[in-house]
Formats: sequence, structure tokens, C-alpha cells
Amino acid sequence: MLAMLLLCAQPALTETSRVALTLRAVTGLATRQIAALLFTPEATLAQRTSRAKAAIRATGPTVAAPTPSDLPARLHAVRYVLYLTFTAGCTAASG
Repeated sequence: MLAMLLLCAQPALTETSRVALTLRAVTGLATRQIAALLFTPEATLAQRTSRAKAAIRATGPTVAAPTPSDLPARLHAVRYVLYLTFTAGCTAASG
């Protein structure tokens, strides 16, 4: 699971986009839930996610494990995703 988190935290994206895409891909949270966690309007988050997906498609996604020199650029987003995942689980109104 940690490897998947590291792979999803693409440094080419803004941190909010990295976090949103990672939450979507790894935890399966809905856009509505991610928007609530990030205190962002759902429409704004949907647009940000669409632009991030387009940026990844344009640059060509890589599935290689990050090198040790790549880790610092990814770790903050990974820690933030872990925190938000815990928060989502503790505050879930349903499911």
C-alpha cells in the first residue's frame, strides 16, 4: 500500500492534485468526500483532478518505483494522504 501511495504522489503535480488523485486511486474515496476533507468545493476539486489526470497523460505515467532522491518530493503528500485517510475513516457519516 505504501508503494502505491509513493507511486501516486507524482512530483510534477501540485500538492493538492497529488493528494486528491492519491486519495481517489488508493482509498477509493469519492470526489465529494475528498473535497470535504480538503475544504474545497466539489466542482473545484473535480476540475483540479481532471487537469491533473490530463497532465499525467501528457507526460506519460511512470510505474517505476521512486528513487531515494525522489522520496523527499513525495513524502509530504504521502503523509498528508495517510492523515486524511485516517480522518475520513474516523469521521465517516456512512459506509
